[in-house]
Amino acid sequence: MRFLNDVGGGKIVRVINNRTVAVLNEDGFEIPTLVSEIIVVDSSSDQVIGLQTNEENENETFEKRKGEVQQLQVSVTETKTPTQHLSLTGMDDNEDEEGEELSIHVAFVPHEQLNAVDSDQDFYIINDSTYRVVYIVGRWNRERNAIEPINVGNLLPDSKELVKTFTKNELKTPIAINIQAVFYKNRSYVAQQPEFFDLEINPVKFYRPGSFTENDFFEENAMVFTIVDTQKEVLVKSLSDKVIEKSIAQKDIKPKQVIKVQEPELVEVDLHIHEIVDNYTSLQPGEMLEIQLARFSTALDTGIKSNTTRKMVFIHGLGNGKLKNEIIRKLQREYPKLRYQDASFKEYGFGATMVFTK
Repeated sequence: MRFLNDVGGGKIVRVINNRTVAVLNEDGFEIPTLVSEIIVVDSSSDQVIGLQTNEENENETFEKRKGEVQQLQVSVTETKTPTQHLSLTGMDDNEDEEGEELSIHVAFVPHEQLNAVDSDQDFYIINDSTYRVVYIVGRWNRERNAIEPINVGNLLPDSKELVKTFTKNELKTPIAINIQAVFYKNRSYVAQQPEFFDLEINPVKFYRPGSFTENDFFEENAMVFTIVDTQKEVLVKSLSDKVIEKSIAQKDIKPKQVIKVQEPELVEVDLHIHEIVDNYTSLQPGEMLEIQLARFSTALDTGIKSNTTRKMVFIHGLGNGKLKNEIIRKLQREYPKLRYQDASFKEYGFGATMVFTK
């Protein structure tokens, strides 16, 4: 195609809305362009195929071009690779709704619902947020300590997308999937911290009865994992300390002591999940993180109210850094007046954060 009122041309790669398409120009940039500003030509003969001339034939001409664009989109979709260029400038006309809710999930949906434990699995990413999401999904290569890209995409609010189909043979060995997400809107919005999440998949999960259940996102049974859900975080934060202890205690025995007083002014809090919950094997990574953050908030609030506690050390370990990042995020957002720093390397290595409550 060529530009009507500009030099050069390019290739139509997708439809943005009824009046706008995305054009990959000769310099390799994807730009939004009005349909009325392009001429579709036959590359072999340079013959003009369609040109909008007046309002009377506007709809007829656009429908014809839309069909041509959709035909082009088929080849673009089939050859989509993880390094595909994404355009964030091609916003649609409908303004995104208000709200700061973040809710990202991934799910395995078996091809054979009646034999889910021995079936190929469609792997989806789900955006249940009020934000749009640019996502990158990859798979960890532990030998190279690198992420091998699987797919990249751009999700609207309340939408989902098929990332990859895993064969049943691929799922016979453990896999580690990395999900990264950046949030934005096509209007003024509150900046959100990008997500970086590692999901460890044990093959045993696919053979465990009850792993595939009814859910809010598919008509079929699926195995759903939560990457981030701010509504759940708010709910957990609103629970009292007593309710939290009751909800995570899974046996009628005295809960483990997770706060140890080292000296009158210093309190140590171990946030490792096995120190908080007796039986955590059935919990998903997102649920474990919610419990750990709830414990952090409850312990910190108790320390702030205490007349003696001046410093608190929260032991979170190294892991993938998710828990530490969420703790720092909470401190900056909910406790902006408190100072914090890495705890003593000699005593805790890099796996603890010290907060000054006074």
